[in-house]
Parts: sequence; C-alpha cells; structure tokens
Amino acid sequence: MTDIQAALGASQLGRIDEFIQRRNEIALTYRRELANLPVELPPGALDGWRHGYHLFPIAVDKRAEVFSALRSRGSVFRSPRADPSPSDQCSHGLRGWGSSRVRRAV
Repeated sequence: MTDIQAALGASQLGRIDEFIQRRNEIALTYRRELANLPVELPPGALDGWRHGYHLFPIAVDKRAEVFSALRSRGSVFRSPRADPSPSDQCSHGLRGWGSSRVRRAV
C-alpha cells in the first residue's frame, strides 16, 4: 500500500458509518426488487450486527429467466461467473456467501 492509499483510507474511516448505512439502503432496494424472482439472496446481518455489503452477490439457477426480467425493468447488473469458486464456500454450507462482512451495530 502506498502512502497516498493509506492517507485516503485513513480519511475515509471517519465516514465508515455513513458508507455502511448507504450500502444497507441499497441492499434493501435489491432485496425488494429481487423478492419475486427465483434467486438466492445473500444472508442478512445477524441481530445486533450490520452488514458491510461491499458486494451483493446472488445465486441464480434460471439465468435466462432472471436476466430477462431484470433487463425488462431496466436493471443494470454484472454476471461475473456461473458458480462460486471453492474459496467462496463457508462453514455454514451457504453457497457463495463465505466472504460476507458484518459490523456490530453500536
């Protein structure tokens, strides 16, 4: 990490709560919009915790159906890969959610 990257990161730490709040608002919108589609959503935060939602990955079995529905709504999305890599597996057996980040609410 360079000195400039460290300085930028340190300056952003003062706004971390604001960033996490906004990411949670966006995740709530995603959950609402995806609720009636055949997708597996990432788990939410445990009671007393907040999720960082750096990413909002979804597992999709019926890709053509889901992508068509999203495109018809004007949604913009990325499809990086069909299946999570072994490093994405977590001890709870949830496919693809091993890298979720949570932060305890204060």
